[in-house]
Amino acid sequence: MSRALKPGEVVDRWRVELTLGQGGMATVYRVRHTTLGTVHALKLLHGATETVRARLIEEGRVQAHLRHPNVVPVTDVLTVDGEPALLMDYVAGGTLSARVGQGPLGAAELERLFRGVVAGVSAAHGRGVVHRDLKPANILLEPEDDGSLRPRVADFGLARALADEAVGGSELTRSGVPLGTPGYMAPEQVRDAARVDRRADVFALGATLFAMAAGRPPFRGEDRFATFQAVVQGLRPDLRELRPDLPERLHAVVDACLQLRPDDRPDDGDAVLALLDERARPKAPSGAALTLAPEPSEAPPPVPPPLPPRARADPSDSTRPAEPPAAPPAAAPPAAAPPA
Repeated sequence: MSRALKPGEVVDRWRVELTLGQGGMATVYRVRHTTLGTVHALKLLHGATETVRARLIEEGRVQAHLRHPNVVPVTDVLTVDGEPALLMDYVAGGTLSARVGQGPLGAAELERLFRGVVAGVSAAHGRGVVHRDLKPANILLEPEDDGSLRPRVADFGLARALADEAVGGSELTRSGVPLGTPGYMAPEQVRDAARVDRRADVFALGATLFAMAAGRPPFRGEDRFATFQAVVQGLRPDLRELRPDLPERLHAVVDACLQLRPDDRPDDGDAVLALLDERARPKAPSGAALTLAPEPSEAPPPVPPPLPPRARADPSDSTRPAEPPAAPPAAAPPAAAPPA
């Protein structure tokens, strides 16, 4: 167990200011650069096993490759008393979990924040990375100049690279031990943590959206085992009964993401965004005829109106073609010779 850092203590070029949070694997501190004065977050490892050390280093590699407005990047890896620590952006707005703890979110705020979360997860999926522990506590809220909050996905400590070019790391979670948070884990992740893909994150997205709307996770039990049972059996309240005020598209996304079979869910973050957009698109009224306008290239050229009967062109009007000249009168036949 690494020792706790005290406010005012200097680590490398960083002065510790306060403790931001503590989890099972690490403690996060707010630190300030001793020369530049910039503020960052420092995540210091707790455990000393080689596997846990490697997992934290892999987290640094994953986040260093994920550059997106809705992702918290890692900027450096330090060593503190022989233990690795990750230096990352400091996000001042707290966690989505704390916001959910204040009560269910309104429909507009809920959808705006959720879209940002999905965008960050989609960026990870685009690089072949599965988060594996997506939940409101791992989503930070960045205050914007206009007073709004921008969600940023953090803590890829349980992530696994699905493509070598993503992080170039090893697969650290092949042991089959369920790694993640019970109320947000997909059923297949509960059964075998080593055999999950992007669709496990899609399940966690649905659980996160449910929590944002209801103020509580969709799956709960008296203990960890009971929660796992609720997950694998799909035992959750109907969000439509809890939040009948929400647009149907949000209910549809929750239902799609929380399907028990991975094949029945959207494939990845992009598919979740597409589902949101599809449901938000207005539909034509039932039974209305659909009329397609012709392509511009197929439209016939305009036909000029015919001239009025007996109308003659004005010689001064240069826009009209001149009328052809009248034919000369026919020559008169020769006069007959008078009778003799």
